Amino acid sequence: MKGELKQVEKYGAVVWQNVMMDELRKDECLCLNCGSIKECGAASSLYATCKTCDLALAVTRCPRFVRKDQP
Repeated sequence: MKGELKQVEKYGAVVWQNVMMDELRKDECLCLNCGSIKECGAASSLYATCKTCDLALAVTRCPRFVRKDQP
């Protein structure tokens, strides 16, 4: 692993965090940068899993991705 690991408190739980990936996730995750995230079943399922299991995921491949700046 290239990123620094540390334990942090998120939403009332102590979790392990890959600092480098957590910083990249917001900018690079396809779901977080998708123009149709609210209508996406895959994104909804992933969000539910992340919330239930206290995870943070970065999606790097998706056939349904739509750029936010596209009409």
